[in-house]
Amino acid sequence: MPIRLSQPKEPREFKLPLDVAVKTRPCTTPVIEMAMSRSGRVIGDIEQGMTDLSLVGHDVDSLRDLIRNPDYRAGIAQFAYACALGEALIMEWSGSGVQDEDGNVGPITPDNIRDVMLHPSIARTFVAEVTKIPVALASEGNG
Repeated sequence: MPIRLSQPKEPREFKLPLDVAVKTRPCTTPVIEMAMSRSGRVIGDIEQGMTDLSLVGHDVDSLRDLIRNPDYRAGIAQFAYACALGEALIMEWSGSGVQDEDGNVGPITPDNIRDVMLHPSIARTFVAEVTKIPVALASEGNG
């Protein structure tokens, strides 16, 4: 079995649900680890009552109560993971799903990425697409 020691270095373009198209940097192990770390840190910040978090339309006090439910906690962690990957990897986006009220494509900002990732079909598809190559490499024994 041949071993591929490197990943593609060129950006990728793909379509997401709800008329969103993105161009992303290659997803690498450090990016995945960063996103996982941020996801865990967000949960910790919520538990500690950090007041500067704006996540899923809740204030931190209500989120702190909600994450006592392990399923809700997992959902917040996965959402934070998708947002972190988006912030690290999205270079460009287009489509009606990222347009403002005037029909202009919105800027790629943490708040806009959060709002786009609030759509479960977008977040799930985005994570699956950007991690497809690293997951395939790991399954070949190159992890």
